[in-house]
Amino acid sequence: MPTVRIPLVGNITARDPASAAPSSRISDQFFQNVMFTQFENGGERTTYVSAQEGLSAHPSAPGAGSNNGSAVKIWTGFGNGIASAFGSTNSTIYINTTTLGAITGKAGYISETVNASGIPTLFITSEGNRGYFYENGGVLTEITDVDFPPKQTPARTITGNFVHFAGFSGIMCTDGTFWHNDFNAPASWSSSAFLAAQDQPDAGVAAIRKGDYIILFGQNTYEPHQNTGNATGSVLSRVQGAARNVGLLNQYALVPFLDSVAWVGTQNGVGVFIMDGLEPRRISTRPIEMALRSSTWGALNFARLHVVTCWGTPRLWLIVRDLPDAKRGFVYDPFTDRWTVLEITTAVTQADTVQVPGGGGVVSSVVVGNNANGRYSQNSLLGQLDPVVQTGPLDFGTQKRKVLKSLRLVGESEVSTLVNVSWSDDDYATFSTARQLTLSTTRVSPITWRGGEFRRRAFKLSWADSVSEKLLRLQALELEYEVLGQ
Repeated sequence: MPTVRIPLVGNITARDPASAAPSSRISDQFFQNVMFTQFENGGERTTYVSAQEGLSAHPSAPGAGSNNGSAVKIWTGFGNGIASAFGSTNSTIYINTTTLGAITGKAGYISETVNASGIPTLFITSEGNRGYFYENGGVLTEITDVDFPPKQTPARTITGNFVHFAGFSGIMCTDGTFWHNDFNAPASWSSSAFLAAQDQPDAGVAAIRKGDYIILFGQNTYEPHQNTGNATGSVLSRVQGAARNVGLLNQYALVPFLDSVAWVGTQNGVGVFIMDGLEPRRISTRPIEMALRSSTWGALNFARLHVVTCWGTPRLWLIVRDLPDAKRGFVYDPFTDRWTVLEITTAVTQADTVQVPGGGGVVSSVVVGNNANGRYSQNSLLGQLDPVVQTGPLDFGTQKRKVLKSLRLVGESEVSTLVNVSWSDDDYATFSTARQLTLSTTRVSPITWRGGEFRRRAFKLSWADSVSEKLLRLQALELEYEVLGQ
């Protein structure tokens, strides 16, 4: 009788990933609340699946009642303190549990730089078309210079986050212009310190820094610029020939990632991109792009892109459902080039991730959202998520009837852990009663017998793992079957 090993690794191939949820009918291969890790042994590479690290209340959250979180920043210049914004109409700005005051409008982004005296400084954008800054030890101050874009006549509309470079702080406007302040002067702006992203004229969406480049994104294009120290006008100059016809979906769908930039872009439809050098590389798969286009997930203007970690590994988190119900999204792992689903109990608006100084390379994430209990959360060993792994339909090369003689679970566990295994023979319409297999510290693969007849079968696994990435990791299902010849 033949024996086949089915690796528990892959990308989402679900026919309708937009409606994917544990309680609904999900067709085809599907991975939820898991991550993949790869190891080499004897020259062979093995991939394991384990539980995604969860979220729990942050120990320095603002006081009770501070829900409706809209922005967060891990302030590295302030000992990794947490700058955050909460409020449904006007945001109150916090540093850990200390209130700095309120701004007019809901905060969109919080960013950091240092002033001329080396004092850590925060910049804050407001969806009320205002900008603010806070120098540590000072007061929260609105930028009111008549040459700051929203204060001009007529007023320009700022969009995206502030970008900081070489003593300057700049902001994109919806008319495609980019403005920056005077050197080391957060409150001082000049009427000539701007440029227009007009290699291919386009409406402005956001700007971001990538190394020595400032990338200006429009709805249909992006244009890289560099600081060339021009004596008049803007200090930035366009990088000739580097503009590309890939736009940005909205101001919140753009994020620094590893040593690059990731964004939800507009090119031949909508997809997720990473910038290699100054070139776009599409990383989204067809199911992910189907979800982006699906009306089930709401207007594309709500799509947001974040960076979160899992056991210290930074990954992209794409949330596309209408806010404030942003509890489910897709996660991209750049090290295995895989997409999975992440579903949590907290609606997330924004996240920030930073490498912890002196932490031996440990990366930590903080999120904010419409959580009435925890306010903001961080990756924590205490946060429990329920992993689900579902295979695609398997017929082993023939539609003839087969009988499953045995099913063996291949993996490792540091403690005895129950893994639920069920299967579907009717294209995911119904599943069998789950069989529980115990994976223990003895490394002996658990086995179940007499799996019944089938022509085409899909398998689903689930388990609970909330304390350590090392508790349980699965590699494969090993199936022994017999073809009946009919």
